[in-house]
Amino acid sequence: PCCLTVSSPAVLLPGGLLCLPLPPAPPKAETPKGGGAAIAPGPAPTTPGAPPLDVRALRRQQRMIKNRESASASRRRRKEYVQGLEQRLRLALADNERLRRDNGALRRRLQELQGQIPSAPPVPGPRKLACLGVLLLLTFHLAPL
Repeated sequence: PCCLTVSSPAVLLPGGLLCLPLPPAPPKAETPKGGGAAIAPGPAPTTPGAPPLDVRALRRQQRMIKNRESASASRRRRKEYVQGLEQRLRLALADNERLRRDNGALRRRLQELQGQIPSAPPVPGPRKLACLGVLLLLTFHLAPL
């Protein structure tokens, strides 16, 4: 069981109350600007607007717990995101491999079909065509003589 005192802060969690012992704080010595002797601090003056020290420690502890939970959730979300990316990569690689196989099969089919087309006689090149044209013109020009 936990007894709430000024020196033992507690954190309210969904599962119940968690008592947290505070580590002993070393006393702080203040030196005045004039170079006099160090003055040990006495009990902290309580002002009406300032929360007591144990409430501050409690809030700090709650903030730390909340930050820890937030960091854990952030790591979990990042892990899920990376796993999603890895899954997308695996699917894209598998799709890429399938498309490569399909492309190879289509290329082979194209070669088969091109092999079935009867080959046409070779078309004469432009030089041969020009020579035939000149020969034809000379033949018609010299024929009436």
